[in-house]
Amino acid sequence: ARSIPMKLAIAKRRSKRLAAGTVSYADSLKVWYLTLYGVTNGTAHPFGASPFDNSDAAIAEGNDVLKVAEGDWIEIDESDVTAYIESNTRNRWDVK
Repeated sequence: ARSIPMKLAIAKRRSKRLAAGTVSYADSLKVWYLTLYGVTNGTAHPFGASPFDNSDAAIAEGNDVLKVAEGDWIEIDESDVTAYIESNTRNRWDVK
């Protein structure tokens, strides 16, 4: 059983709280998830996940929310997601 690679896009929308999104397949549930990430005080964290029936629908929603295009998604290992977001986003939110 080959695992389906996770995809990630860095948000282009100017938003303090929205940094990136990932699309991943939950094999046990047979659904795709679009997960949104923020970066607070330098640390990336997920803050919302939405299930979809297929990857195209999840990517389309991600494109809309993140203001990115199909070509902005990269394949990434799940263990690298937070470090990649933290070093590549321009949207950061600091709790004062």
